[in-house]
Amino acid sequence: MNLSETDPPAEVSGGPIDLSAAPAFRLGGLEILPSTREVRIAGRTEHLAEPRVLQVLIALVSASGAVVSRDTLIQRCWDGRIVGEDAINRAIAKTRQLAGLSRPPAFTIETIPRVGYRLLVAPASTVASPDLEAPAPSSPLGRRGVLAAGVAVIAAGASGVGYWALRGPKAEPLVAVLPFDNLSPDPQMGYFADGLSEDILNALIRGGGVRVTSRTSSFTFRGAAKAKAADALKADYLLDGSVSREGGRLRVNAHLADVARQQTLWSETYDRDVGQGLAIEDEVAGKVAAALKVQFTAAGPAIRAVDPVAYDLYLRGREATRVHTKASLQQGSELLRSSVALAPNFSPAWFELAKNYWRNGYLESIPEQRRGFELGRQAARRAIALDSRNAAAFGVITQMTPAYGHWREIDLGLSHALSIAPNDPNLLLWRCIFLFQTGRLDAALTWARRAQAVDPLELFANHRLCEVLVFVRRFADAEAIAARLAAIWPDQLAAYWDRVWLLIGAGRDSEAVALLGDKSHRPRNETEEYAVLSQATRVARNAPAQAREAAGRALLALAALGTGYASNSVVMLARLGLFDETVELARALYLQKGSITISRGVQFLSNNRFPPHGEADAFYLFHPFVTPLRRSGRLKEIFDGIGLTDLWRVAGGPDA
Repeated sequence: MNLSETDPPAEVSGGPIDLSAAPAFRLGGLEILPSTREVRIAGRTEHLAEPRVLQVLIALVSASGAVVSRDTLIQRCWDGRIVGEDAINRAIAKTRQLAGLSRPPAFTIETIPRVGYRLLVAPASTVASPDLEAPAPSSPLGRRGVLAAGVAVIAAGASGVGYWALRGPKAEPLVAVLPFDNLSPDPQMGYFADGLSEDILNALIRGGGVRVTSRTSSFTFRGAAKAKAADALKADYLLDGSVSREGGRLRVNAHLADVARQQTLWSETYDRDVGQGLAIEDEVAGKVAAALKVQFTAAGPAIRAVDPVAYDLYLRGREATRVHTKASLQQGSELLRSSVALAPNFSPAWFELAKNYWRNGYLESIPEQRRGFELGRQAARRAIALDSRNAAAFGVITQMTPAYGHWREIDLGLSHALSIAPNDPNLLLWRCIFLFQTGRLDAALTWARRAQAVDPLELFANHRLCEVLVFVRRFADAEAIAARLAAIWPDQLAAYWDRVWLLIGAGRDSEAVALLGDKSHRPRNETEEYAVLSQATRVARNAPAQAREAAGRALLALAALGTGYASNSVVMLARLGLFDETVELARALYLQKGSITISRGVQFLSNNRFPPHGEADAFYLFHPFVTPLRRSGRLKEIFDGIGLTDLWRVAGGPDA
């Protein structure tokens, strides 16, 4: 929101919210009338018994996406009276329920631990006063101008201040950094050109102010294919260039193009020593930010210059880790350790070493994984000690931290990392996963969409978005993402299984059974999984108890093979209505209690990846098929045992 630079934000300095003076406004599919405590949706009217819910909603909406502290809520919604934590938690919980009156939910409320709350408007939603006319397409405000105007009206009416002067707010531009061309005499120097391009990309992410397409997506386009990058990535700007290296000298040419106007906004050539590569990257990122008129925070002085040999080892080591095999990760680790040995104050190399330990952990058995993760956390902490704004290092620590019993620690780490680099693609996805694992599915969907928008050609970003869409029963949207997965990654297991679970979740049983039975399309890993899931799907609806019990026994036998099979079996047992068996399997999977034994060092027999810390993913407990058990309280022992109950007391509970 780009508000007047002279008026203070009402959400920070405003007084108590008077509902009788607050104007009506729209929030997604909801029309909210504070003065009469009414919410209108799809032709019906809901009357709210508690005025506090609307006061909290107005306080959060008028913050325009900023975080509202608990003290501010007390001041504005309780007139400054002393109230307990339970009162605030109840009000937030009921305000969250208000979002569910529309489908999709009009908004989500994110808890920022020890800070406050932030309202996130659903991507397709708008906030506007009903009496405002939407501007014509040529209006400089555009659709987001309606959003800002509505927020200003709410804030003005609720706090008693006059209308704020508004300018047309600008969405954060999306920049795609393409792989710079290698013009060196040695064609093998391509890794150097790619590495320098990637560090420019990372500097832009760290600097803030713009959204940056991830390396995975933007580096797909090379040579003649670069002409297609803007359309494929939906980028507003393209940063491209070339790198030439001869001996210890380096020449870098960079230029920034405005896609819509088809014109170059900025270009420059740099002639430097190789060891000054990072200084060039930071400078290029700063010039791009200046050309786009956004604020940029440069990296710390500790990483502006580095030993040329150490820099080369760093680039080679990072490139080696692109291939996730034990051999390539081992090679990358050796190169990166050599880099930090030569340049012990080189924060990026310490971070890449930490990330390498994290990646390698998925290929190690649990004891070796734990040792590697501890080394990775040490390397990440060293990177942070050298550069406190290394957001990615904070993030990767959370990925090497056991989730069970440490949810709060992970939450705080991700929140801090995102406060430094709010558009980092990895951090966006990790936040989505955290919310998904802890039952905040609507918020997870918001973050999944953000992650996929800046990484549209990354397999896992699309896979996770498809999963979350199925869990929130947005099947049409999930269908589109599943089709995308199948078109771009036809040979990937994720593409196949996302389609299977979409069909099962949507109740399209005959299609799911046909897909599971079609050997020409399914992955070539012959396990009994396909037959067992087919059996459970066939008998899920209106089948005799004997048939459902037989399918349940087959699912329990399958579950013994590994945590991935067990997780899927939890979902399918619940769909069969075998709730006692579902609870017993879940106790074995998450608490290692009961008589059921699961091979904990295996996820799937065809997959050589080990589950981090041997922990099963908690998001299966929030699948719609499992919802009756969760609502009945029969999963409380599990939520208590893995620490989610403690998290929810502080951060707010899962979606209803």
